Amino acid sequence: MKAAAAFAKHLRRAGAAAGVESVRVEIFGSLAATGHGHGTFTAVLLGLDGAQSARVDSGEIERRLADITASGTVSLGAGRRTPCRIEDFVLRPSTVGPRHPNALTITAYGHAGVVVRSDTYYSIGGGFVVRDGDEERPLRHAIDVGSTPVPHGGGAARCAS
Repeated sequence: MKAAAAFAKHLRRAGAAAGVESVRVEIFGSLAATGHGHGTFTAVLLGLDGAQSARVDSGEIERRLADITASGTVSLGAGRRTPCRIEDFVLRPSTVGPRHPNALTITAYGHAGVVVRSDTYYSIGGGFVVRDGDEERPLRHAIDVGSTPVPHGGGAARCAS
């Protein structure tokens, strides 16, 4: 969701969202192999529709997904609806990108199939997403642990249930 929302935001900031006529999503490696079961497709559609993972609630997810499914479109956060459906996603589970096995490429097309924008994102774990070209800067840092020591008790790990 973070990657798709960032993609839509880049389109809006560049003033290009209104010229997008379709969106294609290619999902690679383990994201493609486990995507449907892990909610990846839903998350990508919701992100392209302008949802933000930190601000969307479960009731809104179901309502928005129903609207997206019924219309076969997403808003790119720009108000205008653009064709994009789960059925249009391309899955490439055997293809692993150079940065991380969890990757997706989102491409926006304008008139006559001209590429308006195309970005590859890597889901690197812990809720962090990195866009190709921005490897040093994950999107939306959840927490900056810095060099704060974390006590571990010196023995075997214990869990409280």
